[in-house]
Amino acid sequence: MESSIRDHPRNALNTICQRLFSGHLPQYALTVSGAQHQSIWTCAAWLDGEMIGLGEGRSKKVAQDEAAREAIISLQIQFPYEIGRMQAHHNPRAW
Repeated sequence: MESSIRDHPRNALNTICQRLFSGHLPQYALTVSGAQHQSIWTCAAWLDGEMIGLGEGRSKKVAQDEAAREAIISLQIQFPYEIGRMQAHHNPRAW
């Protein structure tokens, strides 16, 4: 799971959310600031009206991935047992 969270955090977050929250998926809200050639993207990951992750980067993708990683960490703190069981019983390549 660790490599998938690192390499494909949005997919990993979707998998976690589908299993923990009956198929509900996170939504992403993006904003951009700075000059066009030096843009900084900020992304908030939301689930059921609650912000669960926040990320920042030089591209939309980087900001979204960072928000997803932060969201996974937040969910691991809130649901350690459930996510631990998912990790133990799931093919790590799918994370």
